[in-house]
Parts: sequence; structure tokens; C-alpha cells
Amino acid sequence: MVARIEHAETSNGHRTAYLAMLILGGFLVFLHWGHYPPDFAALYFAGQFFAEGTPASIYPKGETFFWDVPPHEWQLKADAASQFYDRPARIVTPYIYPPIWVLPLSWLSKVLDFKQASHAMLLLNVASLLAMLRIVFDLIQPRRITLFHWVLILTLLLVTSTISRLALHLGQPQVLVSLLTLLAFVDLVKNRPVRAGAWLALAASIKLAPALFVVIFLMERNWKALGSFTVFGSVLAGLSVMLMGWPIHEAFLTKLSQVEGQVLVSRLNLSLELALFQIDQFIRGEFVFSIYEPDTFPKPIWVTWATRLLLVFGVVLIAFQTRIEDLRCRIWARLLLVAILLLLTSPLGWLHYMILPLVLLPGLIELARPPLVATLIAVTGIGYALPLYLRLTDHAETFLLQSFLYTTVSLLIFWTVVAALRPLRGEAA
Repeated sequence: MVARIEHAETSNGHRTAYLAMLILGGFLVFLHWGHYPPDFAALYFAGQFFAEGTPASIYPKGETFFWDVPPHEWQLKADAASQFYDRPARIVTPYIYPPIWVLPLSWLSKVLDFKQASHAMLLLNVASLLAMLRIVFDLIQPRRITLFHWVLILTLLLVTSTISRLALHLGQPQVLVSLLTLLAFVDLVKNRPVRAGAWLALAASIKLAPALFVVIFLMERNWKALGSFTVFGSVLAGLSVMLMGWPIHEAFLTKLSQVEGQVLVSRLNLSLELALFQIDQFIRGEFVFSIYEPDTFPKPIWVTWATRLLLVFGVVLIAFQTRIEDLRCRIWARLLLVAILLLLTSPLGWLHYMILPLVLLPGLIELARPPLVATLIAVTGIGYALPLYLRLTDHAETFLLQSFLYTTVSLLIFWTVVAALRPLRGEAA
């Protein structure tokens, strides 16, 4: 009888949680339906250029990716797409993704017009977010919190957070990439190393940054997962060159090298390179507090090496501090910490890259006392709150403060998780 009652309560709790997820999904779709998504527009336009036989326009020549003034052909595409909306496109972003996806995007541009495609991307992103909520719960299998309360906490964070709202507003593929990355480590926990490597390779084929998550395979000494990632990644890379040709890949690699030599000054860039660059500016007597719009500047060589050293130090720290016996908590901690570390040491540490750490955050309740977890979640909710973002957006005097606020909250999450871990002494787990 007791077992039946517990089963009934669990079933009822899960049904309530799924209902809450559906309400959340419906609200997020309603909130962003019919809005022009600038980042998805870059994907759609790249597909159009390829379909029209002008692949050279995908990665236009120049000193770096364009950020403020788009090339004429890109502006024409944006003007045509904005005719589906009430106002002209205010932001035109570049295509900064690997060439392999240009081909399916060209097919998409032939089947759906821009507004239809942007709505499909919104539905895909919202579905990915909801899937991540459930998958993270299964990854950790927490004993201190029910699925309903888990969903409730993340609902509050996702509704109020600039992170999720920005990702959905932009039509960012980072949401899908985060889901694929998460699936890789869920399969790692379930002892499916081949699938784990394949998922991560797929994520890295959309955006290159997920490739760096292989350090977790190394920490776990899971050579099958590492081998699978290498094989599937090589197959996808070879397929890309075979389908798209080498010249477009050469143009893509040239653009990436240009980004590596630049610092992006943006309120949405959480990279520590931005903070180090401002220190360099202060030392040189060139620091300017009031900034009106994003811009790129040549990166001092010491900033490059400092962030690389921070990356190496961070990986070593994570490997040592996450040597805990519980496999699920260990993978959870390594995934969350590596995700934040990569964001902070990347040349382009966009705010929406925090989407994966955000959905992982409630798992801290398995390692720390509830008051500490509640405080950190509250600080995260307030620090990334959309109203604050909107309030500061139009003020040049708060341009840098906003970026530094977001970076500080990310660092706070990182160090709180590190401090909550109790590593085993002796050999790594």
C-alpha cells in the first residue's frame, strides 16, 4: 500500500511538472513569436547566398567578422527579411559557423520564407530548453528535490533571465548545441561512450567550442568516448570539405584567426579578455568608461597568453577538485565548471553561452546546504535579470558595468561549486 501511495504521488508530481513545462514553453513561444531573430538571420542568409551561387558572400573579405557595419549584400538580405516585420532590422550579425551547415540551410531557405523559418527555429529552441530541464534532472537524479520543484526553480530563472530570453530573441543555435553537449555527458554517465563522443562531435560541428569539452573525457579516462569523438568529428570534417570545397573552409579559418587577434568590447561578452583589455587600456592611459556601441580592438599579446594560462589553470583545478566518488555528481560538476571556464576564456564569451550552466545550477543542492543554494540561485536570478538588462541597455555609462556584472556572477557560480566539492584524497575517481 505504501509503495502504491508513493508511486501515485510520484506520478502526480511528474504530471504537474510536465504541465508546468508546457506552460513555460507556451509562454516563451508567445513572448518571442513574430520577432526578428538577428542571429538566426545570419544562418538563413548564408543558406540563401549558397543557394544563389554566391558562396563568397558567406564569409566576406575584411579584417574581421563584421559587427557594426554589414557588407552591402548582407544589408540587402536583412532589409528583405525585415519586410515580414513591423520595423527594419536594427542588427545584422555575421555567419560565424562551420561551412557544413550552409548546404542544409540553403535547402531550408528554398522551402520556408524567413518568417516561417524563424518561427521553426523558435519552436526548436524552446523544445530544446524544455528537454534540457528534464534531461539534467535525469542526469543528477537528485534526492533532495522533486521534479516539480526542479522545474519551478528553472522556470523562474528562464523567464526572468537575460540568458534564455536573449538566446530565444536572437534565434541562437547555442540552445541546440547545449542540448547536444548535455546528451553527450548523459550517455557518458550511462556508459555509452560511443554515443557520447558522437553527440559531442555533432555539437562541435555546429560550433567549434564544444570540442573543448573532450577534456572531461580525459578527466574520466574514457578513451572510447574520446576515440568516438575523434572518429565522428573527422568524418563530419571530411564530409564538410567534400560537400563544400576547400576555398570556403579556408575563408572560414581566416575569419577565425582574425577573431583570435581581436578583443570584442560588448556588454554581452563575458570573456575575461575584455576585463584584461580594460586593464591594459588603463595602464596605457587610454581607458574610456563611457562606451556607446560594441567594437573590436587589436588584442595585446599578454592578454592572449594570460587567458590561455587561466584556461590551463582552470582545467587542472577542475580535474583535481571534482575527484568525487559519485559518478553523476562528478559529471555534473565537471560539465558545469568546464562550460563556465570555456566561456570566461573564450575570445567571444557570449552571455547566451551561460544557458547550459544555468539549467545545471539547481543540481548544486545535492552538494551544498539549501540556504547556500537558494542564495546563489537568487543572486543568479537578480544578476541576470532582464529588467536590469533593459534598464542599463541605453546608457553608455553602464556599458562595461553590465558586462562585468554578468562576468562576476559567472565567476561566483564557478567558485561556489568548486568550494562545495569535497575531492577524494589519493587517486582520482
